[in-house]
Amino acid sequence: MSKHLNPSQIKAIEKIGDALIPGEQDFPRFSETSCVRDLDRVLDYMPAQDLGDLKTLLSILALFPLAAVRALMRLLELAFNQAVPGGGLLRLIRIGLRGLIFTLYYSDPRVVERVGYHVDVYTADLAAEK
Repeated sequence: MSKHLNPSQIKAIEKIGDALIPGEQDFPRFSETSCVRDLDRVLDYMPAQDLGDLKTLLSILALFPLAAVRALMRLLELAFNQAVPGGGLLRLIRIGLRGLIFTLYYSDPRVVERVGYHVDVYTADLAAEK
């Protein structure tokens, strides 16, 4: 559960995530991860106006079937480099949704392990100074 979003808004996040990350090769689809558990860690720092706008958009998208959400995401991708009426708003929506989804997805330990990302901190020079 989330302190910011209701269950239908969380389902909309999962639909958007599955539209963007359907799962390929050995990578899980967005909804197969448990990355929505980290949703509040991201939303806690979102400005109130942006959070309100996101909640409105998610409430609308919660009513759409997955195929319609996929079509919307394709439209946002197509509009990204085009001069279309309302293009600025479409680009903002695209950037915001993609940022949220990919931040959540790559916070899942299984995904990080599958990517092969490992952080090591070199400390030998600190030990030599002692």
